[in-house]
Amino acid sequence: MPASFEVEGLAQIQKRIEKLGKQGRRIENDAIQAGAKIVAERMRREVPVSNIDHLHIRDDIHVSKTKRQQGIAYAEVGPGQETAWRARFLEFGTVKMAPRPFISKAGELSRNKALEAIKQELRKGLGL
Repeated sequence: MPASFEVEGLAQIQKRIEKLGKQGRRIENDAIQAGAKIVAERMRREVPVSNIDHLHIRDDIHVSKTKRQQGIAYAEVGPGQETAWRARFLEFGTVKMAPRPFISKAGELSRNKALEAIKQELRKGLGL
């Protein structure tokens, strides 16, 4: 259920990162985390909050460590295990409740800012 998007057009930077080995991987991880934190912050602002006294979804949004799948680095951003079940109801709705998507909305609204943060972090790490 986490929001996702890809960074395209960074082939030159990607080649430079690969040449750096471990240091390049650290730079890439830092960049992914910078973008993910922006998405997480937007998600916290978009999620509706009830007046019930319990753990709110807003307070349980996490950014995972950077992961890799088929050589692609990514981080998951979304509600933790304790509130994920409630987040599904908001995101997709139920038979009795219309959807109030906050995960997809946060991904869309923070896309440009997150991509810019990723680019900035990569430039900083590579000395560009």
